[in-house]
Amino acid sequence: MDASRFIRSSEGAFVFAVRSATQALLTEILSPTVPFVWLINYMPNARMEWWTMPIVLRRNGIIYEAKVRGACFDLLVETGDFLKMLPEISDSSFTLMQMHKPVPNTFPLNRLSNANRAATLKKNGWHLSCHSPHGGEVSIVTAPRREILEQLLLGVEVRKEVLEA
Repeated sequence: MDASRFIRSSEGAFVFAVRSATQALLTEILSPTVPFVWLINYMPNARMEWWTMPIVLRRNGIIYEAKVRGACFDLLVETGDFLKMLPEISDSSFTLMQMHKPVPNTFPLNRLSNANRAATLKKNGWHLSCHSPHGGEVSIVTAPRREILEQLLLGVEVRKEVLEA
């Protein structure tokens, strides 16, 4: 497979598109040797409606069952644990990054400009990312090194789903 048909360079990183970030695809692209997955601004219910969930109102606080809407959070978990959670996540809108080290508490992802985003992420252990706007829609896989994406293109699920650049 000629990887150049699929991979393009973008602002210090390399990207390719896939038809959909399915559970099978994510299982294939996430490296078991990279220890962390950072799920960014995850909304367990993207619809603006009230629903009941357990919440805490402060660190080490009491857990309450309450009606919430618009709940959104970052989640940092070990890759193996993320793969166990994947059946409940893969149909949602999500952005994830696989990281070689834990994300620092003060890491300012939302304040990084496009010009320095890739370099800053690399310094903080970034391995790859996947952005899926909605379950079943085109998703973008990004990595700091072309070889990472070339290796992914050897996988059966990736080859089935990848789109030409």
